[in-house]
Amino acid sequence: MLNTEQVQVYIDIDSNLGMVKSLMGKNIIPDKQYDIFFVVDSYIGHDLENYRIIQLNGKYELEVIDQQREQQKKIELNFEKSPKQLQEEYEKKLEELKALEELLK
Repeated sequence: MLNTEQVQVYIDIDSNLGMVKSLMGKNIIPDKQYDIFFVVDSYIGHDLENYRIIQLNGKYELEVIDQQREQQKKIELNFEKSPKQLQEEYEKKLEELKALEELLK
């Protein structure tokens, strides 16, 4: 059954968007850099190999294969910034602030 709660998904992806490596609460290494961070509105709690990230028409989707019903479900993913992107933005702002401080001296 699909849960309608919002689930955070931290994902390691292969170059072709391949298999989902880690879902929230499963195999999460807190200090590891993940490629993509998604918030998924619905998800099925089956094994990780049943999830696959696909990209169609510029949108990312989480493809879920429900083996019990032999059905495929596609869940549109709301893209959010990854921790890696947030860190890069923070460092860029920090550099800009330092440059401004130098100008004010």
